[in-house]
Amino acid sequence: MNVRHLLALAAPLLVVAVGTPMYTYYSAGPTASVDTSAAAQTPAKDPYALQVGTGPDAAALAGLAGRLETTGLPALLAAGGGGRGEWDGDCGGAAGVPQGARVFCFGAAGGAASGWRPHGVTGASDARADGRWGAYRPLLVAWSDEDGKSPHRSVRVTFVNDRNGAYHHALLVWPYRDSRGRPTYEPIGTRGKGAAGTSAGGIAWYGNRLYLADGGTGIRVFDMRRILDLGKSRAGATARPGLVGLNGRKYYGHGHRYVMPQVYSYVPAKKSGASCTGEGTPNHSWLAVDRTGGDRLVTGERCGNGEGRVAAFPLADGSSDLATDGGGLATPSTVARLPASHVQGGAVSGGTWWFARGAGQRGELIQARLTGRGFERTGGRAAASGAADLYCGRGTGRLWTVAGHAGRHVLYGTARSEC
Repeated sequence: MNVRHLLALAAPLLVVAVGTPMYTYYSAGPTASVDTSAAAQTPAKDPYALQVGTGPDAAALAGLAGRLETTGLPALLAAGGGGRGEWDGDCGGAAGVPQGARVFCFGAAGGAASGWRPHGVTGASDARADGRWGAYRPLLVAWSDEDGKSPHRSVRVTFVNDRNGAYHHALLVWPYRDSRGRPTYEPIGTRGKGAAGTSAGGIAWYGNRLYLADGGTGIRVFDMRRILDLGKSRAGATARPGLVGLNGRKYYGHGHRYVMPQVYSYVPAKKSGASCTGEGTPNHSWLAVDRTGGDRLVTGERCGNGEGRVAAFPLADGSSDLATDGGGLATPSTVARLPASHVQGGAVSGGTWWFARGAGQRGELIQARLTGRGFERTGGRAAASGAADLYCGRGTGRLWTVAGHAGRHVLYGTARSEC
């Protein structure tokens, strides 16, 4: 991590609250037209400039690491307990999953009956060039709490063991010190300047970083080396799902065994107009990793009016962070107009792009290539209801997405030779 990132760990996060969920689902209607002229396909890069936001209290992060056990991802994937999903189960039919897809059903512990909705997916081939993390090719799924009840649990990430279908949830949390100076945490978006909520979108895993798109706020960043295991910690407790953070002498996680503290964020360097106008500060709705040539973090803007954009930020050599210039700014190498409205997820491999579109009762998967005049559609097919984020499982031949429309939650991968 560079010096700016180290400094960012020492102050509270600058967050702009966004009040509506990133993934809402629209009734059927006409597709907004997209201007395909060359001028319309080359939006400016300046509105996308990002800088490191002020991060959580460094003493709180260090204090949590001193009081709670930290686990590595292989140990988490091999741990007992948690949920047990079913490969090629029957949950795909109700969600309208295309024929021939590889389906993963979460079962009762997945969240369909408890107010959680899935909206993000990533995996080991985003994280590493060889597509493996130890002996595993894990899949990660992000969920938002949408039950409307108090307390609000915000966002969690599920780690799926690709070998046996076992999975564990980790609650994403914001570390701070309480009034007595003790390290504690709350769900992201529920404390400080972010207390109005989190507009969580897609996720991307690269190296030791887990990136979470957060609407107009920017991109939240978590560290895969800082997963805290409440179940193995003497000071941790996994009971009492109504509690979170330090209560008495124990740390809770709304019933979750694992919690992941945010370590910093990327926020807009300056505000320059509204999102979904083709020229203002964008909202960051979904994320992907492009490993074609130099590695890049891709961020897309979900807009219902055809003004959505996509940008690709170079990732720094030798680290898992965005590349920055001498002034600490991260600037995209590419910005383009999306080929359709209501794009809820995207992925890219070898020059082939895919976009998940979520307008109507059925989803749509668009295939395209990027030319000098913008995106050119090269194919398309139906997708499941509420299809959201996309992930290209390189080396597996599968393009994965997660769908969560009307409680029909499913993770599935369709065959794609480019992956």
